[in-house]
Amino acid sequence: MDKVDRPYKYSFHTVIRRDGRIKGYFVSFDFTKDAMTEICRLDRVGEIEIVPITVSSLLRAEQHKH
Repeated sequence: MDKVDRPYKYSFHTVIRRDGRIKGYFVSFDFTKDAMTEICRLDRVGEIEIVPITVSSLLRAEQHKH
C-alpha cells in the first residue's frame, strides 16, 4: 500500500481483534498523520498495539546487516 489512512487502519484493527490478537504489524510505504494519530491513541488506551513499519525502514535495516 502506498499510504495508509484511517479507513485502512480500521480494517486492520478489525482483523486483529476478530483473530483474538492484541498486536499487529502494518507494513506500508507511508502512513498519513491521521492514521499515526489513531495508532498512537489505540496504544495509549491499551486496546490494541499496531506497529507501523515503513518499507524504507525495512530496506535500511537490511542494508545495515550487510
